[in-house]
Amino acid sequence: MKTAKKYGYRLLVAVLVHLFFKVTTAPDFEEMTTFDSAFLAYFIYTLTVVFVAWEIGDRFYRYYSNKYHGIFMSAKPLLLFSIGSFVIVGIFLAAATYLLIYHLEPWLNCPQPENQLAYYIIKLISSQMITLLFIAGFIINHFWKYKQQSQVLHERIIKENVMYKYESLKSQLNPHFLFNSFSVLTSLVHKNPDLASDFISQLSKIYRYVLENKDRELVPVEEELKFLESYLFLMKIRHDEGIEVDYDVKMLEGKYSIPALSLQLLAENAAKHNSFSEEAPLKLRVYTEEGKYLVIRNTLRKRRASGPSTKVGLKNIDERYRLISDLPPVIEEDDRFFTVKLPLIEKQAV
Repeated sequence: MKTAKKYGYRLLVAVLVHLFFKVTTAPDFEEMTTFDSAFLAYFIYTLTVVFVAWEIGDRFYRYYSNKYHGIFMSAKPLLLFSIGSFVIVGIFLAAATYLLIYHLEPWLNCPQPENQLAYYIIKLISSQMITLLFIAGFIINHFWKYKQQSQVLHERIIKENVMYKYESLKSQLNPHFLFNSFSVLTSLVHKNPDLASDFISQLSKIYRYVLENKDRELVPVEEELKFLESYLFLMKIRHDEGIEVDYDVKMLEGKYSIPALSLQLLAENAAKHNSFSEEAPLKLRVYTEEGKYLVIRNTLRKRRASGPSTKVGLKNIDERYRLISDLPPVIEEDDRFFTVKLPLIEKQAV
């Protein structure tokens, strides 16, 4: 159905182009309404030119669209598309025009001009004008599609950004997290007032950090690490020292950033999906690798009753990276460890 519709459009355009040249070049009304062998020869020629020019342009357009993807809007691919289409179609038109003037017209007994070479050149130039119109049409169509796609992408980014902010706040400020924190705090107030004071201090840092960074896509690595320390401080107290953390982060000198709350989300996932205790603690290691990644690795002892993971948190981090960087997170899993490598984003590139 699509093929029939496509060729139907081409036939319609060929008829309109032929009638346009017929009307604009005829010396009088009588000649304009004459349908003779010359009319047939020119119609066959115009039909061939339109179909071939359209097909070649369409193939070049698809080739460069696939090759350059989003950057097809830049000067180089557009120039290559225009020149390539014009040259290839031009070669075909030179041959088709030669066949029209020196073979088809004589065979149909069409009136012959005195200077066939001049007639050939004029006919070829007018045919190339059709090619230029097709090229312009493809480019205009591409600009229109690109504008529509950009608008859809912009709306999607806004939607994902809003959803991320909502999910980030919800994951940290949800009643379950707050209930657990207050339960631990209630117990500490009577048993260890000094530790309870530290617990309150770290809890306030967590909430302050979330509120201050809810509208930021990226935060300095140093700030994210301090937030992770506060979060793990609460986790270690809550789970009776069932979590061990080892930091081996080289000096980053404030040059790099990562998505806000990403480390906390990975630490939370590690605690949620693994079994651990004081005798067999959950071991987390946070370190830098090759000066390119901030890595968080945890020992792997999957909970049997937890069911299959939906990996919503990992997908969230991956999608956020794809919106702001060409480097996606690297996720590795073996029998002993689950590792996530977060690319370090230079602040100058933000």
